[in-house]
Amino acid sequence: MEIENRSKLRLKLVFLLILFFFVVILLRLFYIQVIDRAKYQKLAELQQIRKIELKAKRGNIYDRNGVLLATTVEASSFAIDPQLVRKDSLAMVQLFTFANILGISNEQINSFLNSKRNFQWLRRGLIEYPPSLDTFGFQGLIVSKEPRRFYLFGKALSNVIGVTNLDNSGITGLELALDSILKGVDGFAFFLRDARGQLIPNFDLPSVNPINGKDIQLTIDINLQRISSYFLQDGIEKTRSKGGCVIAMNPRNGEILAMVSFPQFNPNNSQSWNETIDKNYAVNFLFEPGSTLKPIIAAIALQRKIASPDEIFNAFDGKFLIGDVQITDEHPASKLTLEEAIIYSSNIVFSQISGRIPPEILLSELSKFGFGKKVGIEIAGELSGSIPQANNLTSIQQKFLGFGYGLSVTPIQLAAAYTAIANEGVMVKPRITLAQSKFMLKDTIIQRETAGQLKEMLVKVVEFGTAVETKIEGIKIAGKTGTAQKFTDGAYSKTQYINSFVGFLPAENPKILILVMLDEPQSSIYASSTVVPIFKKIVLAIYNSPLLHPLLE
Repeated sequence: MEIENRSKLRLKLVFLLILFFFVVILLRLFYIQVIDRAKYQKLAELQQIRKIELKAKRGNIYDRNGVLLATTVEASSFAIDPQLVRKDSLAMVQLFTFANILGISNEQINSFLNSKRNFQWLRRGLIEYPPSLDTFGFQGLIVSKEPRRFYLFGKALSNVIGVTNLDNSGITGLELALDSILKGVDGFAFFLRDARGQLIPNFDLPSVNPINGKDIQLTIDINLQRISSYFLQDGIEKTRSKGGCVIAMNPRNGEILAMVSFPQFNPNNSQSWNETIDKNYAVNFLFEPGSTLKPIIAAIALQRKIASPDEIFNAFDGKFLIGDVQITDEHPASKLTLEEAIIYSSNIVFSQISGRIPPEILLSELSKFGFGKKVGIEIAGELSGSIPQANNLTSIQQKFLGFGYGLSVTPIQLAAAYTAIANEGVMVKPRITLAQSKFMLKDTIIQRETAGQLKEMLVKVVEFGTAVETKIEGIKIAGKTGTAQKFTDGAYSKTQYINSFVGFLPAENPKILILVMLDEPQSSIYASSTVVPIFKKIVLAIYNSPLLHPLLE
């Protein structure tokens, strides 16, 4: 009887425990569903809410006449879920065919399939691709649409405009320098996932609309850009040069009308781009200018009354020792005036002129011409170059400065310096966007009389001096050639040279200034045979093309 009572007691205890837990569960459910219903409903909704980024549209880039140069288009990106593909043998077969069309090797696909990841990009940002890819729809294939930058004139502007990455952010050139203006500000919105897994807008939660990037208009004329690109490439191929550049600008306001650098790349094909080939010779290549610096040295000497145009100098019959280094002239003479020294490009005379100028004055004036500091153009990667310090300058180094050795400059700095001669003594800052060109920065570097004297000398250089091959009937051109040995491995090379030519026209009222520079031409060491023909072809194209006549107005 006692055992039976104990069993009944245990049953009652078990029943009470079950009843207790049941009551607790009921109370908990009552609390959740009635008392704290709003809180848990909110938590459930939050689990179904997804914040979606709303991408801002990147601004367009136009040339000076409103021609579209760069825009953003919808591109296709292809990816796979390796785990899903592995579950379907037919999907695996189709993947290899799909990948071969995209140019992806079987070995690469096998490595993707063997990975533990559930997402793997195949190709991103394809604007153009074989139409046959659209016929595939195997398990695990993921196709998405993404914004992608498209450059309408391809290589012609590749080193200037630059490129964006796969996230549509600028990484080189103008795209990088002006990224904050072009990219805009992304927005966001909240979406709810319904029972079928689809996203629907949630208007109860705040959203922020994207602010699209601003458009930018360049000072470049795409017609002159393409012509300059063609003739530069042609010249590089004929001279077998390592690279080079062309800069065309308006010397009155600093607007860049064309800027071409070679080698070039296809900005619409990310595989053709690398940091080496992306170099823009115009702004991030340093070189010793050689004889193209002589007009600047002459300007300083004339401005400071240290020399006069008709002063006679001993030219030592074309051979002269500076320290233990013998320098020579291509056109030997016993005596030359300063003017004749520019016309026939005498190293000997200009070493004497430079040696006369007090070091502090010489280097200060070179700095005023913009050497040793960036011009501030809106292109990423601009270099500043360098000029010596007065307290470290030896008399030998000072004499070498007279014919363009012992300092490093960029082509854009050299072109800017020549605007002071072309523009009656007023030097203008180069600009490549129309918005910036409205705020023209200028500085009077030399007197109008000095600029006029130099201009006439540079006309004579073309008429019967070292740049006579530049002469074009009916067009008065002022300009100067330059040939400089490259400094490599601690010494000046006897086989590697930089050739350059800077000229402006028409000389009596300059509208266009053009610089041409070639890096290591192999066909000749003389600028008159390498860069001058490129300059001449561009000038003739400007005069012969009605589309370019507005640039001469």
